[in-house]
This record gives sequence, structure tokens and C-alpha cells, in this order.
Amino acid sequence: MSACFWWNDCKEDFTCKQDWHTGWDWTTGRNRCPAEAPCRKWTDLFPTAQIMCEKIWSDSYSYTTLSNTSGRCMQLWFTGPNPNRKVAEYYINHASSQPAATVTLLVLLAMMSSSVFLP
Repeated sequence: MSACFWWNDCKEDFTCKQDWHTGWDWTTGRNRCPAEAPCRKWTDLFPTAQIMCEKIWSDSYSYTTLSNTSGRCMQLWFTGPNPNRKVAEYYINHASSQPAATVTLLVLLAMMSSSVFLP
């Protein structure tokens, strides 16, 4: 799902935290907003799709305007052939400009969805 669609779909909703990865109150067995984090309008915490994409999971993702068919962006959900093979191949071929850990992670993620090295 594109961050832009997610942001547009939620912009009238409310949330209490910008970083959803950590800091929830689990004392009831369910995740609840921390006492010091009142609900606020989505766009107060995420004024743009880029801020949402980059902040919601502890700065784990980078926003891009590349399309999902660019061969540069990993996809979690897809039908048909695994598009992550093309992404892994791109980063393998451009490994000199990427940190080794990034390339290794991309290759492993692509391999988990289907075999990257089979024709």
C-alpha cells in the first residue's frame, strides 16, 4: 500500500503517537495510548505522507516518489511474479554505492518471498 494512499485514507482520523513502533501502554494486555499522549488529528502528527512514512515505524522507511514498478522499492504485498527479485538484482549490481548490510538485507528479504537466483 502506498504511503500516500494510507495518509489520504487516515487524514481525518486521530492518533496519539507519531512513532507506532514503541512506547504503547500494554498494562491492560492491549495496546493503548500512553497517558501523556492525548489523541490528536492525524494531520497534526503527520502533516504529510512523507513524514508519516518516515516516522511511523521509528524512521525504518524512507519516502520515495518512485513507482512500485521501478525495481528500486521492496513490496510486501503483490500478486504474480515476485517484484522484489528486480529490486535485489538492482542493489546487487549497484552494491559499491550501498552499505553491505543494506544489500544483504534486501537480498535476504527478496529470497524469503521467492528464489531470487532462479531464472
